[in-house]
Amino acid sequence: MNKTRLYCAVPDCKSKASVNVDLSYHRFPLSDKYNENVTNYFGDVEKVGLYSQWKKVTNIPNPGPNDRICSQHFTAADYCGNGVRNQRRRLKYNAIPSLHLPIINKERNERNEKRHARVEMRALNAQKKRRYDNNVPEPMQKDIEISESVQSTIEAGEDFEMVQMVIEGNAANILPKVSISEDVGVQATIENDSRDVEVQATIENDARDFEIRVQSGELVYKFTDFIKNDAQLSTMTGIENFEILTCIENLTSVLYISKNDSRVRMCLRDKIVMTFIKLYDTTEHQAVDAAGGAVDDDADDEDGKLKRRVGDAEAGDARRSGDTGRAGEAEAGDAEVGDAERVGNAERRRPRLIVINHYRLGHTSNLGGGL
Repeated sequence: MNKTRLYCAVPDCKSKASVNVDLSYHRFPLSDKYNENVTNYFGDVEKVGLYSQWKKVTNIPNPGPNDRICSQHFTAADYCGNGVRNQRRRLKYNAIPSLHLPIINKERNERNEKRHARVEMRALNAQKKRRYDNNVPEPMQKDIEISESVQSTIEAGEDFEMVQMVIEGNAANILPKVSISEDVGVQATIENDSRDVEVQATIENDARDFEIRVQSGELVYKFTDFIKNDAQLSTMTGIENFEILTCIENLTSVLYISKNDSRVRMCLRDKIVMTFIKLYDTTEHQAVDAAGGAVDDDADDEDGKLKRRVGDAEAGDARRSGDTGRAGEAEAGDAEVGDAERVGNAERRRPRLIVINHYRLGHTSNLGGGL
């Protein structure tokens, strides 16, 4: 690379070899060939490679072969010859940039510090757990010794007063006083107390183990733990059984080998289930919408047919009503004609009836006169 085209790779540094001719430009160290003792966040001294240190302080995660760091970022003590400016300035093998460095994101530093603190706490809890498992606590050991002492006293056949002396002298605050005068009752009470001590020790051990798992982040529930059977899995995701889900997980895990991220808490199996739930829910809604549109079209057709049938029925009723009206009018006319004929006939028969009646009256009178 042409020396006049060199520039400083540190962010916010504007140094260029073509402009700042009095500065020198230095390559990154070759990998982590040299190590430097560095005090970490917890005050512990650890060996860190110079290459990693340069990347960290300059905020250049992947430096290239042409990246350079100008002399403005080094002190005079970082150069050979006690800081004397020579024509060619050489850095010491353990020099690290320390001047005019970019301001690293404060939030990222805080996250890194908290992450280191969690790692330290997790290691401390694991150490405490190992120490607790290897060594029985002193109070529990004392309880066991007292129980063994009382047990040996009872088995030796000594009287109740001796047993009570042992209890009051050694475990007055731990074991209750024996109130049964018979040896069998004392034996049962001591055995129950021994069981209580063992149960209490088991409960304390489980509680401490649970506390350690919570603090260390090991106790993390998975979403798939709540899916109990194939029916629930099929209802939620559309996947018929867990064998198919396991096959999908195995195929997908090949793509995630190079994408491990410590910040991600959800496992790959949960990611697959969540994705299928989303896809299954969206597809189902689309199918329902499509079916609803088809049903609406069919409903419109049925409504049209129903309206046409109603119109035809109304027209038929109107025709039938018209025919009935005309028939009624005809019948009424016929009735009127009949009545008129009957009235005419009656009028025509009336004179005849009068004559007949007069004849009958006259004939009757003549008969009477003759008598």
